Amino acid sequence: MGGQTIDARRVLIEAVHREQSAHELYALLADTIPNREGAKTFAALAKDEADHRRLLEAWWRQRYADPFPFDSALVASREVTVDNRTGALEALAIALEYEEKAARSYEALAAATDNSELRRLCTDIAAQEWGHFETLEAEINALTGDFYWYDVGRAGHVED
Repeated sequence: MGGQTIDARRVLIEAVHREQSAHELYALLADTIPNREGAKTFAALAKDEADHRRLLEAWWRQRYADPFPFDSALVASREVTVDNRTGALEALAIALEYEEKAARSYEALAAATDNSELRRLCTDIAAQEWGHFETLEAEINALTGDFYWYDVGRAGHVED
């Protein structure tokens, strides 16, 4: 592995705060958008992000005596406006961007730590984030009519 390695604690702190940010965004979308199916999609994403946070914090508790240093000031503020007029495609595009950034961040964190267990955890979460990305992409394609044979079956809840 080339480049500079980073401390496992720093990796965890950054990841937990990112997961909380994503959770808050998806919970807001689930509570705000009027379409029930869309709201279900975002509620499921919010749950997954909360699960990621719990997993990361559990990893911390198993290895460190001090409590996890969660600081709500470190949760990224959203640079998007979401209200009941936010359209499906706009909401999905926002989520798609978040998922791509998250997946790439976990891949970078995995590459930057020399802790093999943490590398594996980050790699696993990156794969889950890419799964979210693919689901969102398939939903966008289904809504726009721009889907391909490989999209079919990836987003079952948007199909009748």
